[in-house]
Parts: sequence; C-alpha cells; structure tokens
Amino acid sequence: VYPKLILSSDMFVPPKNESEPLRFDWMTLAYACGMNQASAKRVITDLVDALVSALKGKDAATTSPKFVMHFATRFSFIIQRGGARAMAAFDSLLEPNASPVELIKSLCSLGSTAEEKAMAQASPEKTVVTRVSTLMLPPTSQDTEEVDSMVERAYSIIPYLIPAYEQPFSQPQMESLVKRISQVIPPLSVWQSGQLSVSLPFLSAVLSQGTYTLQNQTTENRVLVSLHSMVPYLTDCAMNSDFDARARSAAASCLFYLIARFQDPDAADCLSRGALSDIIMPSIVVSAENLSAASNETAEKAMVDLCESLDLAGLLGTAAACRGKSSSKIADLVASFLIKLSCDGTAQVPFVNDMTMVDISGGNEAIMHFAASSAFGSMISTEDGGPFWRQRLVHMALRHLRQASNGLDTKSMLSAASLTPTEIGCLLTACFVIASSGATSLGEESLNALADRIMLDFCRIYAEGSETNETIISLGCQMYSVKEMVLAAVVK
Repeated sequence: VYPKLILSSDMFVPPKNESEPLRFDWMTLAYACGMNQASAKRVITDLVDALVSALKGKDAATTSPKFVMHFATRFSFIIQRGGARAMAAFDSLLEPNASPVELIKSLCSLGSTAEEKAMAQASPEKTVVTRVSTLMLPPTSQDTEEVDSMVERAYSIIPYLIPAYEQPFSQPQMESLVKRISQVIPPLSVWQSGQLSVSLPFLSAVLSQGTYTLQNQTTENRVLVSLHSMVPYLTDCAMNSDFDARARSAAASCLFYLIARFQDPDAADCLSRGALSDIIMPSIVVSAENLSAASNETAEKAMVDLCESLDLAGLLGTAAACRGKSSSKIADLVASFLIKLSCDGTAQVPFVNDMTMVDISGGNEAIMHFAASSAFGSMISTEDGGPFWRQRLVHMALRHLRQASNGLDTKSMLSAASLTPTEIGCLLTACFVIASSGATSLGEESLNALADRIMLDFCRIYAEGSETNETIISLGCQMYSVKEMVLAAVVK
C-alpha cells in the first residue's frame, strides 16, 4: 500500500475551487508518521529525498516550479500533522543523504556551471594554485541576476520548510547546520551572499527553540564557539542595506537568540557589548553626522541608516535584558540612551571611550524622535526580561519625562501651532510606559501626570488636522502611528 500512497501523493492535481477536498493520501501519510518511529522515518525520508531531487533538477519531469511547490506543500502538510515522531524523523536524517542541511543546500541550486562555481567559492578548504583562470573575479550582472533569482525562488519555498526546523536539533544535526553557515559567513562573493541569505532563516528557526544543550562537551564548545564568532558578522549583515531585507531580519533574530539564550549564564561578559561598541554605536554616530550634513538627495538614506541602527541597538538591549545577570547593565545603558535621545534629542553614546554625543537635530527631527522612542518601546514591551527589568525601565523613563515637563505652561502649549519634535518623543515615550505597565507599578501620582500630558498632546494633534504645518506633514504616515499609540495608552 505504501508505494501506491507515495505515488499518489506525488501527483499534482490543480484545485478546481476553494472547496476542493483535502488530500486524503497526504492525510494518510501524516497519520502513518504518528503510528511508530520506523514509519515516520520512512515517510519523511522519502518526502525530503523527493523535494531535494526536485530542487536540484535531478528529474526533468519534476523540476518545474509547479512540482517543486507541490512537493514543498506536501512536506509541510505532513511534517506539521505527523506529530513529534515526524519531527524526530526529520532531525535524524544526516548527510550525505537527504537531510535538513542537504535541503538547505538544495535551495541554493543554481544550475550546473553556476553551482560548481558557488561550491568552489564556499568550500572551507581551498587549494592555492597559480593559474590565472582560478582567480576570483568581480561578479558580473549575470552572476547577480542568477543569485537574485535563486534567492527569490528559495524564499517562495522557505515558509513551507521552516516548521520542520522549529525544534531543538540533536547534537550532530546542530553541528552540521553550524558548519554549513560557517562556510558562507562572512560572505566573500555574491554566491556566498545568496547562500547566506537562504540559510539564515533556518538558523533563526532552530535558535528560537531555546538554549541548545549538547551531550558531548567537546562538540558543545566547538558549536558554541562557532556560533559566538558569527555575532559580528550577523550584526554587519543586519545593518547592510545591500543585503536582502528578509535575510537581514533573520540575521537580527539570530543575534537576539544567541545573546539571550546561547551564553554561559555565569559568564561575566556579554556578546552584545562587542556588537554595540564596535559596530552599532559607531554606526549611529556616523549616521547622525551624515544626517546633519546631508543634502536633500542624501538625507533620506541617512535617516534610514540611523533608524535601522537605533532599532538594532534596541533589539540587542532587549536580548541583554532577557539574558539578565551581568547583561542587565548593558540593557540599562541602551535604554537610557534611547530615552534621552527620544526626549531630549541628544545623548551621550554608551560603550565608547570618549564623551561622544549624538544629536538628531538634522534632517527630519520629528521622525528621528519617533525612531528613538520606537526602539525604546520595543525594549519595554519584552516579556522575558525578568521581574524587575520593566520596573527599572519605567523608573528611568519617568525620571526623564519629569525633567522634560518641568516648567511647561499648559496654556502656551495649547496655543502652540504644533508639537515640537521633542514633545513628540516625550509623548511616545509616555505612551509606551503606560501601555507596558500596570497602574499599581506606576503609582497614582505618576499615572495622573502621564495621563494629563498624553491627553493634552493628543488634543493638540487633532487640532492640527486642518493646518498645513510642516512638522506634521513631514511625519506623513508616521502621524497615524502616533495617534494609534496615544489611543492604546488611553484605553490602557
């Protein structure tokens, strides 16, 4: 019966309408996976082998995008409905046969000639020769187009495969995956950049399942050392605007999980410190300087670079908070920096030796305050920072909000034409504090003061609806986000 089931499940049947019945052959295979481990191993092995063959083009009859997507959909359906035994069977598949890592490699298939070139450049062991024909030349437009096409095809399939990787991998599987990523990071060619773009979502999915525990201490140290050595390269990848946006997001997720969950709890130092001090904070300083000196043509790029750097700083600060212990101080420094930047427009840069200051008064200052407060909001919204993490953030934010509110005249504020950028930053910071905290933790006095300030600024925002004020117009769609945040705080 089994060969007939597999043959039937291989057949592509285009759906006639939305009410098309489910594939009962797929459902039967999924049910078989739940019966016993041997059945699950046989089914999953055949499914992965068929998908790898289709991706690599071994069978001309099944290499069309239609059949590749069909095999990916079938695999996703069965792996998710086959239960724990199906997931365990997938984890037990090892190279050189069809395996989780071999499936990732097959997604990077580029055709015979291009594939040979990519494999040669990605190989960790290269033989040094003196022939001119072996020198690595700059990528041509054809190379770039082939890699872009491969990445787009891979990302159309990746959502179907990711559920199989959302599990704690076994020791040999994790070692094989880390070895695969290590071969292409940092990328030294356009081919390796494409392979890294495809591989990062899978690493993120595996890391998201919590702290990885290995039985073999030697292997564990080797894997963790390799993972930790990727942190600066993952940071560069997450900040590189030339990299695929989806890969940048996956790189940022990998950074978060590595910092929050894959460090020795008793270690004195934290992986986030090096990334912040060597890459992210210097990037914030440079982006702010570029923004203040930018022309109309270059201002938008400088603003985007600064906003993305602030977001990544908030993400690493959140990861440090989730790790706790010695990393808590790092999280506090990042949070304080973002609060000052949001409420005051200027702040001293942490993790650097000199007294470097960042000023966001250049360009569209209102959006910069919005970006800084949003980065702070991502930190205070985290759920895994420990019992006292949010209390410390609230205390820091309230202190800065009180300082910013000292001496303000309500009548003069209501008569003002619009909110200033610093007022927008203070308003959003107050909204994040309200939305992420309970009334008892804030106290009645602080809660009333925040509510008064929020309602005052909200009335001013709506009063500006018919005015052509440059500050409001320049915010564009961001203004709607301000209103949504205020409404959320009022409801809370």
